[in-house]
Amino acid sequence: MKKSYECLNSSLVFSLNSLGIIINPSDLYIIGEGYDFCYSSNYLGANQKKNSYLALNRLDIYFNEFRVSKSNFKNFISYMSTKSTYSLIIKVSSIIICCYSNIKKISDNTHYINIVGISEDKKKIFIHDGFIPDLQHSTFVGWIDIEVLFSNSSEILTGLLISKPSHKIDVNKLTVEMFPKVISKLVKNPLTIKHLKNYLEINSLTNLNYDLRFYGFIASRKFIRDYYATLYYKEFYIDKADEIIKAWDAFCLFILKMSIRDNKNLSLILSKYTPVLEKESKLLNKIYNISKGSEG
Repeated sequence: MKKSYECLNSSLVFSLNSLGIIINPSDLYIIGEGYDFCYSSNYLGANQKKNSYLALNRLDIYFNEFRVSKSNFKNFISYMSTKSTYSLIIKVSSIIICCYSNIKKISDNTHYINIVGISEDKKKIFIHDGFIPDLQHSTFVGWIDIEVLFSNSSEILTGLLISKPSHKIDVNKLTVEMFPKVISKLVKNPLTIKHLKNYLEINSLTNLNYDLRFYGFIASRKFIRDYYATLYYKEFYIDKADEIIKAWDAFCLFILKMSIRDNKNLSLILSKYTPVLEKESKLLNKIYNISKGSEG
């Protein structure tokens, strides 16, 4: 499975692959028409769940949200593990990541993982976590104690039940159709200097770095780059796409260093941000024109 940059996307791709549907993380992102970004004074990000659900609907994949109590969880997992036509995703607190990764401290956010099986004594579950939000975007596949899932005192777990489709799915047809729309969204809704100024008036640099890295901004660029790399005309601008991603990563690292120094120099921040924004805008317009057949 290719690398994903967001936990629900990763979990869904793992589920679909396990059900016999060959699809990449970037395909799912593209089919879901990319992210709808909201740039406000207190939030810079996207509704990533909306993107994933839209993709499932376009693929005509039946899925169902479920709730299961702690007392029924073991029997529920035992039963579902015997069903080869279903795949389970559960929503947990991101704090559990500390139990199976090198991360020692993490904010309490929503996180999605796959449940693959349960031990005979029903004390452990076998999970797949395809997106650990560290700098390397690590993954984890292995056994964890069931009690870890309920460590935040919750008595209820929620998740998604993905059903194996009976129909054939043409992933390539859908991605080709949706790709220009995804690029168009980014072209028409950039994170402008005004957005950035308004955000930094009331938010810290630490928050800015976190929002850019984990609420879709950087992920969207990487998904597009990964999909673009599969296209026949990729040689036109693939190197430039790589350069843009490296530039955004460098900008986030710069912001992180500034936050450590407690240096909120807006002029300096904008001097690093503006050139990347301008280069990306030019590149996205060129890619959009090529994808529509009006250039190249």
